[in-house]
This record gives sequence, C-alpha cells and structure tokens, in this order.
Amino acid sequence: MIKFFRNLPAGKAGNRVTRYLVYALGEIILVVIGSF
Repeated sequence: MIKFFRNLPAGKAGNRVTRYLVYALGEIILVVIGSF
C-alpha cells in the first residue's frame, strides 16, 4: 500500500484530486477495518 501511494503522480494539476482520493481510500479502509 505504501509503495502504491508513493507511485502516485505528484506536482501535477490533479495533485489535489489525487490527495483527496488517497485520503478517501484511507478513510474507507479504516471504516472497513472498523466494521470487522
């Protein structure tokens, strides 16, 4: 997972969108883990 996040493009116009998607994915993962 860490390698996947490091491979995400940085410094591009969609950097904010990428950060938001990563944050959203992290929240979803936490919710899924919490549900178990």
